[in-house]
Amino acid sequence: MSKFIVYNQDGQIEGEYALDKERITIGRKPYNDIQLKHEAVSGEHALVITIRNDSFLEDLDSTNGTQVNNQPVKKCVLQEKDEIRIGGFLLKYIYEPIENPVQDDDDLGWLMNFDETIEADTAETEEKEQTGYVLGDTLKRAGPLSRSKKASVPGKKSYIEQVSAYSAGLQILSGPGAGHELQLEKTLTTIGKPGLQMAVVTRRTGGYFLTHIEGGEFPLLNGVSIGLQSRALKNHDIIELAGTKMEFYLK
Repeated sequence: MSKFIVYNQDGQIEGEYALDKERITIGRKPYNDIQLKHEAVSGEHALVITIRNDSFLEDLDSTNGTQVNNQPVKKCVLQEKDEIRIGGFLLKYIYEPIENPVQDDDDLGWLMNFDETIEADTAETEEKEQTGYVLGDTLKRAGPLSRSKKASVPGKKSYIEQVSAYSAGLQILSGPGAGHELQLEKTLTTIGKPGLQMAVVTRRTGGYFLTHIEGGEFPLLNGVSIGLQSRALKNHDIIELAGTKMEFYLK
């Protein structure tokens, strides 16, 4: 699996960190998965979400920012030998793909057909400026899924057919965006208020899942904290996040 090699300000190796979890946090505070002890590093500085063989980096509105290959970034898809600079530290991304990343149709792992670009919709940007609430910041990546053909099984739908059988969205029930709807058309959709509380809704072969990514408190799902684990979403589930209540629905 892929990993980071972390170098300190003197160019010495601080350690190696395998990207062996769905979410890896980077920051100065000791509860981070990768702790970087320096005043230039924010307490919760950056987040890495790994989806099988793909890793996505997001700066968590840190004070001094995050650079990839000497360019400031907010969100990006990591590529082999990318160099990430946080404070005085250098993190080298080593891409080591796992074998057979796509499982059978029954697997509830991540979908692997992302678009090649990272998008930020203009309407969503305007909504953010008006309400301070993020709806639909997405990461998408790359082309049709490549996989070997298998003999079809009568009566059994492929994973693409399972996901395509319905569409999903969020109905905003409270706050400045009350009455608005967000269609969950992308593989990853971030929701919440940067610097306060953020979560990501992901589309997988088994449906839609909610995962906490930022903030000292976890989102509530039907009144219960989701903790650090991803939670499957069901029709009419109620999500409470950053002071806003919303309903997940399927059509």
